[in-house]
Amino acid sequence: MALKRSVNQEIELCQTIGLPIAQAIRELEKSRKAWLAQQTQWHEWESVVHEEGKFERLEATFEKASNTTETALDLVLSRLEALLTVQERESTLQEELNTLSVKLNMLIEAERRSTVIGASPPLLSAQFFAALKSGEMWSAAMHATTDITWPDLRFFARYGWIVLLNIVVSCFVIIGIYRNRPLLDHSLRWKALAARPLSAGLFVGIMSTVLIYEYLDGIPDTWKLAYSIAAAIAFTRLMGRLTETSWKKRLINGLIIATIATRLMDMLGFPIPLIRLFTALVSLVGLLFCWRSALASARNQGSRLYGWILRWGSLFFAVVIVAELWGETALASYLFVSFIRSLTTVLVFALAMFMIRGALEWLFKNTPLRQTSEMYGDDTENIIDRLARLIDIAIVGLVLAPGMLMIWGVYDSGRQRVASLAFSNRWRLR
Repeated sequence: MALKRSVNQEIELCQTIGLPIAQAIRELEKSRKAWLAQQTQWHEWESVVHEEGKFERLEATFEKASNTTETALDLVLSRLEALLTVQERESTLQEELNTLSVKLNMLIEAERRSTVIGASPPLLSAQFFAALKSGEMWSAAMHATTDITWPDLRFFARYGWIVLLNIVVSCFVIIGIYRNRPLLDHSLRWKALAARPLSAGLFVGIMSTVLIYEYLDGIPDTWKLAYSIAAAIAFTRLMGRLTETSWKKRLINGLIIATIATRLMDMLGFPIPLIRLFTALVSLVGLLFCWRSALASARNQGSRLYGWILRWGSLFFAVVIVAELWGETALASYLFVSFIRSLTTVLVFALAMFMIRGALEWLFKNTPLRQTSEMYGDDTENIIDRLARLIDIAIVGLVLAPGMLMIWGVYDSGRQRVASLAFSNRWRLR
């Protein structure tokens, strides 16, 4: 899928290059026709002058005009021939890239079909330990960093405006928190967040471009990893202020570490035995943590909802462990990675919606917008509730739901999800 995104980027680049080439060819063709018309016109004038017997006096003029038109046509034809050669090469490359994209789609679909049936040696088998002790595997792990793709000048020239938008939004939020900290201290939602202005600004700046990154292809994996690490640091610091329960803090920190680790191993192309071992160990830790936390919640008469969620989490990790022990590597990896990323994504967007609700409360209670409720004779809390609910629905429908479908492999990109949604809507209208 990463290769497919790179191929799609090259296809878009070829199309971008092909547009000015085609435009230049059209302009040269117009110029060629204009010079041919000039040449024809001068030949007609020369015939008329011959008939009138005045050719000797204008012979130099006609000769100069003939040389000029012939030279111009030669220049136009030479440039036209060169551009047509480039266009032919661009068309050939475009066709090859399209063919490669189709083959990659077939490979991705075949990989998805084999997810539930692909098998490997059991985790506790001699074959697995032999692969784990293989010198070639450890050599591949040591040299995994050699194939990393770093952001280049072309990336910053194309997507530098996103980075600039991150910086501007983050600085705006940080300055706003510092200037309005006395007012934010009276807000139940932003009081804790105002204690971490740098983390809050960084988190808001990153979340402001999440939707943009979801619909763009060609973003280097290293940049996505750095982006995720920055968001993870800001998220954990903010949640540390909002969450007082120790097991919740450990759960959040564990999820963030597991998510970053899986992204890092995926980006580096770690050998499969190491990934299997990591998946099994993390699942075992998750199983023990969820089970112990569920028992502790029951003893302390905590929320029954949390207790059931923790029990289901322990059951899920148990399924992953059994799949790895049985040798169903593809299924175990699919379930583990999808579950970890889904849970982390839900928590991140829950914090984002929590902050949006707090921002609405601050706007309607500490700015001239508070006059809106008085003007319409409505309660401020009702207005805030309706706006917050509307924004939550938009976020879930436009960002969170497509993101979940991408995480679980239903779609390769957010753009594909939107295209599918648009097609289904058109079908309903028909």
